[in-house]
Amino acid sequence: MCSALLLFTGCAITHERGDDVGVLPLGDAGPLPTDAVVVRPDAFVPPPDAWTPPFAIAPHGPAPIVPDQGGRHMRHPQLVVITYADDPNRATLEAQARWLVGSSWLTTVGAEYGVGAGSILGVVERAVAAPATISGPEIQALLRAGIADHSLPTPAGGDLGEALYVAYFPAHTTITDPLLGTSCETHAGYHNETTTADGRPFSYAVIPSCGSSNPLLSDVEQEEEALTHEVIEAATDSLPFTAPGFAFSTTALVPSPWLVAGAELADLCEYRFGPSAFVREGGFVAARVWSNAAAALNDRDPCAPADLAVAYGSLSITPDEIVGVPAGSSTTFDVTAWTTARMPSLQVAALTSMATPGMFTPDAVLDHTSMNNGDHATLTVSAPFGTPSGYFGIVYVQVTNSTGDTDLLPVVVGVP
Repeated sequence: MCSALLLFTGCAITHERGDDVGVLPLGDAGPLPTDAVVVRPDAFVPPPDAWTPPFAIAPHGPAPIVPDQGGRHMRHPQLVVITYADDPNRATLEAQARWLVGSSWLTTVGAEYGVGAGSILGVVERAVAAPATISGPEIQALLRAGIADHSLPTPAGGDLGEALYVAYFPAHTTITDPLLGTSCETHAGYHNETTTADGRPFSYAVIPSCGSSNPLLSDVEQEEEALTHEVIEAATDSLPFTAPGFAFSTTALVPSPWLVAGAELADLCEYRFGPSAFVREGGFVAARVWSNAAAALNDRDPCAPADLAVAYGSLSITPDEIVGVPAGSSTTFDVTAWTTARMPSLQVAALTSMATPGMFTPDAVLDHTSMNNGDHATLTVSAPFGTPSGYFGIVYVQVTNSTGDTDLLPVVVGVP
């Protein structure tokens, strides 16, 4: 919309009142009552919102930037797709992998992190049924044995730095992992690292079939989303334990509260629910991925690919760090709403996370339920009496816009 203030410069609006004649002749328009307002034909008529100030994104706190810890990245991922004979989604999953490596999605989300188009190193269709249960260490052993006996392909020259072994498991397989827990209960897929029998490190991903809890996605589309999520994270953080790349540090002196979201690039966009939680391309579903470049601008949706023509609204929470709260006391956070255009009110709420080992369930009160661009709310978080020292509590501030898109922003407090 053009600025009414600029248009008023050099323009005039003339109001002429009638005299004692009683009417004013207006040519073919006919007579008007004496008190009628006559506007000169060359005058500018302001639109109804002429006095509405121009929209500006409200000042708000910075968005998180996922640091590069300097570990190994993949420039052109080489996928080895592994499926079992009784997987009903085998053909679809293999087709998606072939699409993925040459997709504009991969080059779009990966460009700023040095990740370009990939390739399919191999498609391995196991002739046996998938096991009923399998553990993370057992998966590593199978991959290690397959590389050693050449039933799984390796890049020419033996350098596994760009290789990603993707193992799919059908719905009847339960996967347990010492760190991540049980498939479809505590995770819907993961990537990890291990070494070959001769000591070469390599990356792999595990994709279970968990069904879809999202009414916008079918069961197989949920697996498609999981694959893209793990591929970009494996490419940007190939060796997450021995040589981490783009990820929040778990050993930082002041850890980021975003660690509770999962620490890596796709994790920061994984807590979305609704139409903007994923993208569709080439007949497949792909994950949204955190863009450090967009986050640094802090004036747009930081999850890529993003449609900049669509209005976006979110919150910033200050301070954006883990805050100490003695047991029996509380602390407050400033919550600021910001939007990229005028839009209906954002609905907001504070959700507490259930206690797990080393964690406590905090009390949380947010003094607003809806917010508009520039509004501030206060989030009060309390640690119950008797909470042990060293325990942490998590609150998720939920924000929902008028399209039904929902996001969760983490707040973490710790008892000194």
